[in-house]
Amino acid sequence: MKTLSKSAAVALVASIVWATDAAAVYLDPTGIGQALIYPYFTAQSSGGTPFNTLVTVVNRGTDTKVLRVRFREGRNAKEIASFNLYLGAMDTWTGAVVPDAGGARFITGDRSCVNPAFPPSVGAPTAFFEFTDAAYAGSPTDGLGTGAERQREGFIEVIEMGTLAGAQAAAVNPAGANPSGPSNCAAVQGQAVALQVGAPTGNLSGTLTLINVVSGMNFTVNAVALGQLASRPFYRDYGDPYPDFNAAEVDPVSVIVAGPQFNVGPRTYKATWTNGLDAVSSALMMNSLGGETILDSITHSGTDWVVTFPMRPFRQPESTTVPPTAYPRAAGTGYHDVILTWTPRDGGPTSTLSGTGVDFPEVPPNRYDVDLALPWASTVMTFTHGSTASAGPIASSTVLGSANAESVMLPSAAEDGVGALQLGGAQQNFPVTSFDHGDGSVKSSAATISGVPVVGFWVRTYLNGTLTCGSSTCLGNYGAAYPFATVRAIQMASP
Repeated sequence: MKTLSKSAAVALVASIVWATDAAAVYLDPTGIGQALIYPYFTAQSSGGTPFNTLVTVVNRGTDTKVLRVRFREGRNAKEIASFNLYLGAMDTWTGAVVPDAGGARFITGDRSCVNPAFPPSVGAPTAFFEFTDAAYAGSPTDGLGTGAERQREGFIEVIEMGTLAGAQAAAVNPAGANPSGPSNCAAVQGQAVALQVGAPTGNLSGTLTLINVVSGMNFTVNAVALGQLASRPFYRDYGDPYPDFNAAEVDPVSVIVAGPQFNVGPRTYKATWTNGLDAVSSALMMNSLGGETILDSITHSGTDWVVTFPMRPFRQPESTTVPPTAYPRAAGTGYHDVILTWTPRDGGPTSTLSGTGVDFPEVPPNRYDVDLALPWASTVMTFTHGSTASAGPIASSTVLGSANAESVMLPSAAEDGVGALQLGGAQQNFPVTSFDHGDGSVKSSAATISGVPVVGFWVRTYLNGTLTCGSSTCLGNYGAAYPFATVRAIQMASP
């Protein structure tokens, strides 16, 4: 096993200490932070049966927290549910997104306090929060549809607004070994609740599980964690939309760690911005997402890539603010600044599929101009292969049954391969100080980050159907989820 040299280890420790000596938002590789982004939820149907999305939120700290939980639909990131959640020390909250006639709802049997209180489910030991289309079905409408399917997929934000102490913390904490749960949720429920809230402290983590019981599919990923989002509390009552990534309390500083690039070694960068939203955006910036495609015919395998733009609520198509995000195809401004490179698993020529907005200074071999786009807040790319390359919208993705789906046909007879999705865009000319992991040097200059704020993952399946298992039968379907291999590109004006 390769180990770090003494000097490299010292430099790495020094980099971490240097980067976190003051409040600065960063993407936490351990999955623990002050805010969580769940890249995708779905209650869509695939193969005629629906997915449910199981969600956990964990407070790994020793204090009591008040959180804002927000569900956004996947087409244009409009809010479809929002409430406050209270978690005691080492407390875990659980629930599930399930389909219903109007779209979807969140159900839970958890006794952690929420505001507003969830009504009880009829005939079941659970409570629920009904999703709503009020943000896009009313006036003005965004023109992207009002069907039930729109509520059935999207992404989730969980943001710590602050911490509670004393009697208010005791009111929502589980009372020791008391199985009845929190002692007095009524103390924090209703409108205009007066709370004494301290600064947020982090220590949140979470998971999501996409499960289709009938088909046997189960895909689990961790929530993306943002550390040190804010050093001041920003609690609001549940009816106030203020607590979000654009709140004034979000600190306008970010820390980014990038590997070797542009002929320099790995570095940690600290950047200062004019507002907290740009700091959050920069922490989530990725230049490319790498995944695999598994399309084995013998196991009826399928592959979907989930690509979510969490800054979409703040960077709408008419906005000129950078960095860019995906735009609605229906508005004629589809996000086409996308390049997919793909190579068969066993080698062979690399194919380059590009959106219509991409200009190459030199035309690479095996390049295909196709309608490759990421038009939605959460777009699901689904893959096939054939004699030529193509891309475009499709009614439903192969694996997840997404209605916000883009089909990509790879120009190859090979069933399996590896790909990378390059994303155009940049945050430019911001001041940055960098720490070199190799020699420990510190430098300052203007810089540019290439890419887009993005989160996501990819899933694959192996479908064997019904198998003989001894004297009986069993379901032989399997699936798994994987994080993208990501690349960050930061260019300093004076390297």
